Amino acid sequence: MQISHNTTEMQAGLCVATDKHARAHCVVVVKGTFAADARGELRLSEVQRPLVYADEHQGDAGSTSIRHECDFALTKPHSEVLVHGHAVAPKGRPIERMLVRLELPGRRKDLLVTGERRWERGLLGLSASPPRPFIRMPLVYERTFGGADHSHPDPKHQGADLRNPVGCGFRKNPRAADAVGTPLPNLEHPQQSLSKWDEAPVPVVGMGSLGRGWQPRIAHAGTYDQRWLDEDYPFLPRDFDTRYFQSAPEDQQLPRLRGGEVLRCMGMTAAGSWGVTLPRIALPVTFRFQDRSAHVEPQMDTVLLDCDAQVVTVTWRASTPLGKKLTQLKEVFVGSSPTRWGIRRVGAADAGKAPRGVRLAPRYRPFSWLPHRWDQWPASLGGGPRPAGARCPPPRVSRGERRLSRQCTRLGLAGSEWAFEAAWSLGWSDSGGSRCVRLRDAQTLGASPFRGAGRVGVRTGACDARFGRAPSRYWGSAGQPPGAERGGTRPERGRLSCRGRLG
Repeated sequence: MQISHNTTEMQAGLCVATDKHARAHCVVVVKGTFAADARGELRLSEVQRPLVYADEHQGDAGSTSIRHECDFALTKPHSEVLVHGHAVAPKGRPIERMLVRLELPGRRKDLLVTGERRWERGLLGLSASPPRPFIRMPLVYERTFGGADHSHPDPKHQGADLRNPVGCGFRKNPRAADAVGTPLPNLEHPQQSLSKWDEAPVPVVGMGSLGRGWQPRIAHAGTYDQRWLDEDYPFLPRDFDTRYFQSAPEDQQLPRLRGGEVLRCMGMTAAGSWGVTLPRIALPVTFRFQDRSAHVEPQMDTVLLDCDAQVVTVTWRASTPLGKKLTQLKEVFVGSSPTRWGIRRVGAADAGKAPRGVRLAPRYRPFSWLPHRWDQWPASLGGGPRPAGARCPPPRVSRGERRLSRQCTRLGLAGSEWAFEAAWSLGWSDSGGSRCVRLRDAQTLGASPFRGAGRVGVRTGACDARFGRAPSRYWGSAGQPPGAERGGTRPERGRLSCRGRLG
């Protein structure tokens, strides 16, 4: 199953996921990439980042932190904000220490960033070396407290910090000599930094995704014991908590974001401060089953602030339970669609709030997008200077055209009405002859290929456009329709028919 229609110009995908009650759900994920203007208003970017189907790490999957987590989680009880980037020294001058801040609605989060240090032997024992000045410091979990210690030969003096096994600074070995030369964390809590080599564990700080097996996230995964093997396997355990799907630290999880919230990163860009306002976008999702339709408003649950590229990715999620037969789900629509599917249209009041490139649905009119000036057509369809006697039909839509559009859409021909209208608009009459429009020319207008080997035709008097089979006669390679030099005319509107069987 795939997304049937997506009118948002954003990335959309779906999957089937099972909850702890063994019920299957169809999950739809919509992911948009936005760029901010000088005022912090987000506009849809021309380049959309793809959906992530498997966890992506900073390096090796077993020894580095997650950079991008899989987008297809069943649900997220809260919205979360993630940050990717570097701590950037003010004015580009090397600095030993600095603070970075993430401002969220109703809260803020500070990190102390320090240059590289190592434990050195001194008169009073081990002490930290002076920090090395830096200009940019990556904000990753490899630079914060944690890690694993296997320096002692005895296994009982070996271990790892389960809150962050890829970090640095964690010591289980009681011998101070083995700590000489080991690095200290670069990212720390401003009030709880590491001062002694054998100090009790300090807080793990960061702004990216936590690993699936890290604490405290793994505590929400449930209990996998013999009872689970006997009664629930292969489904989730009964004590599974959906908070497991939250990848951000707890202090970066918020109540539901609606759009319009202001987020700000300080100390992570060359300008010093970067703030954005989340977009307000209506993204209706419709699940059409064999006997019913379900309309769901997706929830904005994940926001990623990429400070290096100054790009924001926003993820919406919607789901609906599936019955015993997954084949009952026929189609999934994302975004504004024709009103006959029962999708709520975005009103004119929201027109000024949508980012550039996001289509808001006005009153639906079949074929209303087609240009009605000859010089607006593609060159492959005869666009350019208007030939003698050539004219395009007025924007008025007849009852027959509406009927034909409904028939073709009901048969599952996505975008076919565009090709039909192209044939209608570009028909020529020359001694009662018949003209055909090539399939690839119809695809130039946005029509997707038809399914099956059936034949669908539009007959407008002397104009007969057929798709699904190679036409017998079509336009020349120069894009000029036959008869133009003799002053061809548009055919009279005649009988409209949708014939043939489509698989």
